[in-house]
Amino acid sequence: MIGQFFSPESHGSWTMVYRITAVTPDEGKVTYDVVDEAQARKIHSNLLSRQLNGDGTQGVTVRVV
Repeated sequence: MIGQFFSPESHGSWTMVYRITAVTPDEGKVTYDVVDEAQARKIHSNLLSRQLNGDGTQGVTVRVV
């Protein structure tokens, strides 16, 4: 995979996929692949808040894949 994928519904443009990962105390390693940037920001914000509040969540990252 070259970091992005071709989305036919976008009529020939490239679509970004945001991959959010973290390790949570309740679910272990979690990975979310999200196309919508606002949704990706919301998930990342939630996980980062948990990490900063010290609930055991760690390693929160977001990447474009």
